[in-house]
Amino acid sequence: MSHADPPRRLQRWAAARGVRLRGLRPIARERGSRSEKVLFGLDDGYAVEAVLIRRVDGHTACVSSQVGCAFACRFCASGRAGMKRNLAAGEIVEQVVRLGPRVNRIVFMGMGEPLNNYDAVLAAIRILRDRRGLDFPTTGITVSTIGIPKALARLREEHLAINLTVSLHATTQAVRDHLIPGARRHDLGEVVDRALSWAMRHNRVVTFVYLLLPGLNDSPADADRLARMLAGRPARVNLMRWNPVAGIALPRTPDGSLALFRGRLSRAGVPAVVRDTQGRDIEAACGQLWLRGGPGPRHDQAALRDAETRR
Repeated sequence: MSHADPPRRLQRWAAARGVRLRGLRPIARERGSRSEKVLFGLDDGYAVEAVLIRRVDGHTACVSSQVGCAFACRFCASGRAGMKRNLAAGEIVEQVVRLGPRVNRIVFMGMGEPLNNYDAVLAAIRILRDRRGLDFPTTGITVSTIGIPKALARLREEHLAINLTVSLHATTQAVRDHLIPGARRHDLGEVVDRALSWAMRHNRVVTFVYLLLPGLNDSPADADRLARMLAGRPARVNLMRWNPVAGIALPRTPDGSLALFRGRLSRAGVPAVVRDTQGRDIEAACGQLWLRGGPGPRHDQAALRDAETRR
């Protein structure tokens, strides 16, 4: 892989399978202490962000699957303008290609809901993993989702040894409906059951992400309910603090509350860690990627560059 155009071999191979690599162009970059955020311009004038996270043992590519997001999570920037369109499989693959040669992990944790663009995301994964494509190990690929039951049931039947992360964020339907308005039609219990069914079918462990928000979902009762859902199951919990987003006012959980919540889960037999968030210094952490641009000239338009400069 390289920052140059996708190799012709890869272009031909993808085209034979109905996937066009479109010549994505990075139009702005912002570097942080251990991460780099890249603004990719699309042919229709929209732009999406992807993130490269540097580690000693290789780099992680955090890629987007949609232009915007339909689920309107109250703590996230990506859905504030709604969902404009799905990314094509080639647009997803090219994000990985252009983030550089040391990428050895791919996480679908950028803009959009991957399982709401199921066919393109799965097509991209197959190109990434195929020996004639990028020959990327599926064990290094993670799909992060808010949990769409029908899509999880479909994913269960795929022959792909990927990793699955489910953004749960609540232990009651009412709180989850408040935090993720676009997921109101998805029953919380069914989301958990479908994710666990996937894990058992593939002999994997599913990771449930839980964003702690003081006064909303961080009580001892919340910890106990979460433990009852997951104890003895092939599951672990990543606890997170909220990453600030301009125009959204939410409190950040103090260290002590995180430790108490984690301890309560651990004592109940549920593996739990406090997740280390990268990229906050350049607004590239979870929940901080946002949509800009729109239908119009090609992606090298000056307006997009100017918008990035003004941030």
